[in-house]
Amino acid sequence: MKVVSCYIALNHSGDTILGKLICWVQAPALVRKGKRGTIPTHARLGFTLEDGAQVYFEALEGTGFDGPKPEDRVANWIKKGAGRWTELYHLDLPPEIANAIYVRALGKLGKWSYSVPQLLSMYFALRFGTRLRQSPDKVICSEAVARLVFPDEDLRYKRNFENVTPMVIQRIMTAGA
Repeated sequence: MKVVSCYIALNHSGDTILGKLICWVQAPALVRKGKRGTIPTHARLGFTLEDGAQVYFEALEGTGFDGPKPEDRVANWIKKGAGRWTELYHLDLPPEIANAIYVRALGKLGKWSYSVPQLLSMYFALRFGTRLRQSPDKVICSEAVARLVFPDEDLRYKRNFENVTPMVIQRIMTAGA
């Protein structure tokens, strides 16, 4: 089945422990102001196939980089928890580029694991300017998305993949909107 388009999806996971941590890492001031529900906690990369079906890839704790999964799983996930949401940002790419990104995603299955320590070290990097170790075989969700769409879309933060958060992606995708 051919890919006809590509999109980035951002989710908010409601009141999970990891979701709360991700909000705090990205935007402690917003959390303190009671705006945690506006902060995306997860990024995933989706594709529309020629038959209209939508599938996505994501990096998760416990499973690493995984997919393709049917998009309707997300609708079911949203129904199961208060405060959950998703936003889709369609990338203006020709089908052949979207298909090439899909092939890149397939090539990373089983090669990328999820890195909770990287998430924690990201907090220190964003707050105190410490350096993040580059770990091309360990990713967090938003880093996986940024690596896969590059160079067709540049989502790097300060020219770095390891610093990309779901909130950084949201800011880039909504700039000029």
